[in-house]
Parts: sequence; structure tokens; C-alpha cells
Amino acid sequence: MPTPADGQHVAERLEELYRRRLLVGEEGVASYYLSGRGYYEPELAAEESDRFSICIVRAQGDAYRTGDHDRPFALQSISKVFIYGLALADHGRDHVSWP
Repeated sequence: MPTPADGQHVAERLEELYRRRLLVGEEGVASYYLSGRGYYEPELAAEESDRFSICIVRAQGDAYRTGDHDRPFALQSISKVFIYGLALADHGRDHVSWP
């Protein structure tokens, strides 16, 4: 059985992951979303196209974050992952499909 990682190790690995993912190019970004404005193209995004953050919260409640974690952002498509998980928990795999 693996032993739980200490906080320093988690923080170091998170920072490493963040630095590696900073290299992702703009071709991975299709559009942005702003409440009241809707979706808009990357060329209209200005500085927010450079924002990126990762946050991990362990079961014990310890939070580790790096990057632009203190800046507001829209959940956009990532919210689908959480809704899918809730649907699976409530209804089971036999009754939930993924597009």
C-alpha cells in the first residue's frame, strides 16, 4: 500500500506539472466565455488567454495551488466532468451515457 505523499512533495510535483503544461499552444483554445457576453474568440481575449492554474485539494482538506489561481474564470466545459461524476454516483453507469 503506497504511503501518502507529504505536502512538500505534492507542492513540488504540482509546480512541475504546471510548468510543463504552460507550453501548450493557442491551438488548444477554441473560445472563451464571459457571463453576460457569451463565447468569444481567442483574439479578443487579451491577457486572459495567458492565464493558467492548477489546484488540488486532498481528502484531508489540504489545498495546493499554482499559477493564476487567484483570478476569476469561467468553468466552461470542465463543469461537464463534475456533472458526469455526480450523475454516475446518483444513477450508475448503466443509466448514464457520455456523448
